[in-house]
Amino acid sequence: MESRPAPETPESLLQALDRTLATDCARVEFEFAQQFPVLPDFPPRRRGGLLRPLIRAGSTASKRAFTAGLGKLTKDLRGEGCIDFRAHRCALDYGSYAMIVVGDRMWSGRSGRPLATLPDEAATSIEPTWLLDLVRGVTDVEAHGKELVSGRRCRHLLAHADMGRAAAVAPAGLPVPHGAARYGDLLRLPLELWLDEEDYIRRLRQGGEVATLTLELLELGVDAPADWTRLPTFRSPKEAALLARRAST
Repeated sequence: MESRPAPETPESLLQALDRTLATDCARVEFEFAQQFPVLPDFPPRRRGGLLRPLIRAGSTASKRAFTAGLGKLTKDLRGEGCIDFRAHRCALDYGSYAMIVVGDRMWSGRSGRPLATLPDEAATSIEPTWLLDLVRGVTDVEAHGKELVSGRRCRHLLAHADMGRAAAVAPAGLPVPHGAARYGDLLRLPLELWLDEEDYIRRLRQGGEVATLTLELLELGVDAPADWTRLPTFRSPKEAALLARRAST
């Protein structure tokens, strides 16, 4: 008789997370998709950070969308980069705009800029390490079939995470996710995971009414970047070429 697979549990997910983090560093893609409500004071807190490239271009587009009766604007951002699991830091380049997160601090601006020329800000939930930290708070999980992720056959799991439980063991503070309007929302955040046949996490997704975050771990066990003093240029060839010319002179 063919043996049935062991049931998925929060404990088994923690083991998969630890197994993944033990690879030290990963090459990743990170996608941020959000429906922007058209509000006169958008964004409500500060103008900058990850949304800076969208604010100037998006203001006119938002007005057009509102006039057309849509009432919302949809925009996706997709970045390429890496996560250094040991140092709890990540670097992402969205194409001429990049960010570095170390612990609970963040630097963002034009790709390739030295961090010394940028203000450091409090990290938000819109970054990869936040998603990984959230796995520590998983309270329930169920199998949802199998899918191919970057050519790998993976188990698709549906889970919920308790923000308080995750924050209690996270290396850095966990910001509240965008769109969480009630305390109860933080106790059962929806979370999707895809695990490959060796129990490595290959994709994470956290979605709500306002935003959806997707992290894809393309390659595990890669070398971490040697230079963390400037923003990355993974998707910014012009900035990368300029830095190379400056280094050669």
